[in-house]
Amino acid sequence: MPRITMGVLVVGLILALGNPGIAAGQVAPPDPTTDAPHEEGTVLVRFRVGTPASDEDDVVRRAGGTRVRALRSGPIVLRVQAGRERETSAELRRNRQVAYAEPNYIWRTTVDPNDSSYGLL
Repeated sequence: MPRITMGVLVVGLILALGNPGIAAGQVAPPDPTTDAPHEEGTVLVRFRVGTPASDEDDVVRRAGGTRVRALRSGPIVLRVQAGRERETSAELRRNRQVAYAEPNYIWRTTVDPNDSSYGLL
């Protein structure tokens, strides 16, 4: 089967079957403009590659935050004024050096994994 036909077939199957992530019980990230549950007083921010640490510190300070720790996956956990997580996130996102900023959302699973060792945890 020619490659182009195979590609069209694969795309068609994906569209016909829907999003495989949702079918597997995964959910899309919360919309930052909603009231999704989040940890009070914390925001996650990630700066664009190449942003000097001194610029990061200035951006955090101007937003009224303080660094708590950096996560291995890249974002930095900030302590912010409780009740202002969404406003602080929006302020941080307006800065060109910020890749993303969002409240520290609380995630809960909706299904158990299909790992046979899951019950041993």
